[in-house]
Amino acid sequence: MRRHSSGSLHLASATNISINLVVHFNYFTNPGDLSQCSNAMRNVAKMITTPSMEAYKFQGLDGKRSFHFVGTSLAENESRGGILESICDKTLRTFYHQHGGCTVGMVVDGDLKAIGIKALRIVDGSTFAVSPGTNPQATLMMLGRYVGLKIKEETGA
Repeated sequence: MRRHSSGSLHLASATNISINLVVHFNYFTNPGDLSQCSNAMRNVAKMITTPSMEAYKFQGLDGKRSFHFVGTSLAENESRGGILESICDKTLRTFYHQHGGCTVGMVVDGDLKAIGIKALRIVDGSTFAVSPGTNPQATLMMLGRYVGLKIKEETGA
């Protein structure tokens, strides 16, 4: 899934660094994103009812086998209009892994050097244009290593 909605990030104060940034995530502001999410949820609902998923179900006190969901579970009747869209809108977020605030080409160049500032590189998730959809820690570690080696090569250190 690729998102089409985009948010914004800006300084609340140009002089006081202790004031947090202002972040507007704007999830699902593009109707196509909500449609993609609900279609994905519908596919998950179909998948968990297949025979190959039976081995992963838990035996309940009533003797029935089912999944135990943490958080919001899938609706009993996901075909009812708006149910899956509501689940997507109310529960699915990636704000734990903020990204996209330092757009390559606008804030940093292709070498992650801050445009207009000498000797500053920005090497973190803010340079990602698209969320990897999972915890980006390994990707960030790889990026840090790559840029570190590049700096070492450029400076002859």
